[in-house]
Amino acid sequence: MPANYPAAMSSPGWFPDPSGRPGQLRWWDGRAWTTHLRPADGASGVTGTTRPPGPGPVGRPRTGRVLFVAAAVLVALVVVVVLVVQRAGGGGGPGGPGGQSTSDICVTPDQSPTPPPQDTPGRVTSGRVSVPDLGSGWSLQPDTRVPFGRGMMRQQMSVDDSPPWIVSLNVGTMVSGDGFFSPEQGVHVVMPCLIGEYYFDQDVERRDVRDEALTVDGHPGWVLETELTFDIEGLDFTSERLVLVIVDLDDGTAGAVVVDLPASAADREPELRAALDDIQIS
Repeated sequence: MPANYPAAMSSPGWFPDPSGRPGQLRWWDGRAWTTHLRPADGASGVTGTTRPPGPGPVGRPRTGRVLFVAAAVLVALVVVVVLVVQRAGGGGGPGGPGGQSTSDICVTPDQSPTPPPQDTPGRVTSGRVSVPDLGSGWSLQPDTRVPFGRGMMRQQMSVDDSPPWIVSLNVGTMVSGDGFFSPEQGVHVVMPCLIGEYYFDQDVERRDVRDEALTVDGHPGWVLETELTFDIEGLDFTSERLVLVIVDLDDGTAGAVVVDLPASAADREPELRAALDDIQIS
């Protein structure tokens, strides 16, 4: 996780605001970020445990579900791959165009998106980022459930009907000033928001298996891969992988690719891994 986040946050306290606001602390209630903010006093890590006046849960419950799922909410920190991020640069950053931090930890995507044009044969594109078209058996549609996502396009295939569940590959863009300013910080902010959005009230355990820098088509990025385990009525599998990749496009934006790999779709892993190795930036 980012250096400015404590390694363990089981106890309530004031911590550096994960939305990226400089000089601000946000109250962690022991399970989730709240809406309470206060100025930092210059110290790092926990700067006090005096509770704010009243509860303030982060974000808002979403009704309705997507066909796929992800895991529990912990905003200190997608196989889903989200190549998404815009770092502060090129006019971005606090106070600059496209660089505004937000008081909403998990930014809600546009709920009425205009699907980006698909003009390149064999590729699914959003903004400057593209992934391979997975071909027969996969459907393509806009996705409005990825926190921070803009112009997200999802390739999906059903793996279960009750409850509905899919394996998917998602591509889109994000703006770093919405809550993070680097690929490394971005993956740790977006991943718990994504898990919370997909799983909502399900009991899910998370174990990160990959958390490191990488280069995507010549651009710096960061990958966070996590294994989620659960016991959900009606499913004959109990785990899946999410991979989140955030890539700095060096223009104040970033690409977003999301892949969700349930254990029951293990036969799809080779093509999804190949797709992750073939992310292209225009």
